[in-house]
Amino acid sequence: MRRSQPPAAAPGEAVEAARTAAERAGVVVREVEAPGDLRRACRLLAEIWGADEGRILSPELARALSHAGGYLAVAESRAGGSLEAVLTGFLGASGGELYLHSHVLGVRAPLRRRGIGLALKQHQRAWALARSLRLIAWTFDPLVARNAYFNVARLGGEIVRYYVDFYGPMTDAINRGDESDRVLLAWRLDAGPPADPAGEAACPVTVLAVGSDGGPERRAAVPAGAFACHVPPDVDALRAARPELAARWRAEVRAVLGGALAEGRRVAGVTRDGRYLLTPPPAGA
Repeated sequence: MRRSQPPAAAPGEAVEAARTAAERAGVVVREVEAPGDLRRACRLLAEIWGADEGRILSPELARALSHAGGYLAVAESRAGGSLEAVLTGFLGASGGELYLHSHVLGVRAPLRRRGIGLALKQHQRAWALARSLRLIAWTFDPLVARNAYFNVARLGGEIVRYYVDFYGPMTDAINRGDESDRVLLAWRLDAGPPADPAGEAACPVTVLAVGSDGGPERRAAVPAGAFACHVPPDVDALRAARPELAARWRAEVRAVLGGALAEGRRVAGVTRDGRYLLTPPPAGA
């Protein structure tokens, strides 16, 4: 295994942010390239997603990704060296700009509130800046409230597009039986810290809320001004216990959030309890 602190060529602020995040999470973040280490990483991803080994990422593809200069890093416990999380990415291009597409981030479920994901993303940020990249982008499921809060409120990423059934049918234990809608997030690495969400005061209208049965409840029509759109507090548990409610959430969030993004509205913030705060549409839209 190749041990790597955040790349020394990255700006000092990014290196220090990555180092601090890793120390707080109690992990060492390392790039990996040896076949044995790549197999361990692929095995962990399969365990996290409840998929057959190699289904999320195969060792052969991981080896090619690493060899070609892509990003493949793991987080290991400082105490015992156990493998706790994996993050991968590869180069993309959009509008003449090269960027890093962050493909998959997996953290063992019992460890998800320890800051390990933040440690990996900060390491990835330093890695990208050291290679003169200014943008990292990735997709995520808009129904997963914890990811939405982390990506928008903690990192300061901007949701720029809604994709309907992005991957098509998926067979892993987390996504099986649901349509694979995703939103595209753009994380500008040279931007300042994320602003605080506008809050309920700036979004007096709640269009979609959590109903008494745990399903989606339309509270109002989409207004001309700002509004809030809830997602379920734990869609993974809902898919397992009440898949019909999860399917209703998918359809409603697709209509409300997807429709808002399609007309040019922006996500101004995401609250910890799973509310997307949407701006009015741009003038003339």
